[in-house]
Amino acid sequence: MFMVSISLPQKMQGWKYSPKRRCRRHCSMSYKYKTCVDNSQVDNTRFVYSMGGEAMEFIGRQAELLFLERCYRSPQAQLVVLYGRRRVGKTETSRRFSRDKPCIFYSCTQETDAAVLAGFSRRLLLRDTRASRFISTYATWEAAFESIPSLDMTGRKLVIIDEFPYACLANKSLPSILQTSKVPSISHVS
Repeated sequence: MFMVSISLPQKMQGWKYSPKRRCRRHCSMSYKYKTCVDNSQVDNTRFVYSMGGEAMEFIGRQAELLFLERCYRSPQAQLVVLYGRRRVGKTETSRRFSRDKPCIFYSCTQETDAAVLAGFSRRLLLRDTRASRFISTYATWEAAFESIPSLDMTGRKLVIIDEFPYACLANKSLPSILQTSKVPSISHVS
């Protein structure tokens, strides 16, 4: 499963925000989970997590976690675009979902394309022991995405890119690279 996190409203050149289109094609949580999750399964369990040494509550994300779990357990490969306003819990929901799963979690920062690619490459190469003997970073985003199937991870592969728009600011072609990637789990989503 491949997940990207996007804060909205985000004005980016070349991006058109269309919830209905994204809903059908990319299983965006903001709309799709309402049809994928039976509301009778949702409870109001509160989780307590620690952030900076103080306990905080993780409240009201059961429906989203159930949706992500269903996508993860699906026999088909999935691309999930998790988007919403700033500071509503997208990153924490992603972390909560991935905490007991083998996962590559990368948070983009506002840097050059080469720096973002190098950071993503380092995360991938921690799991790809064969390639890490020969390279320290992937030369292109295509090469990085195509290396995902060969990662040394047990079970399903889960790759999460948090703050994806930062990577897109550095490389405006990144969404189309992701769309045309030869990775089976990504290329079947259009």
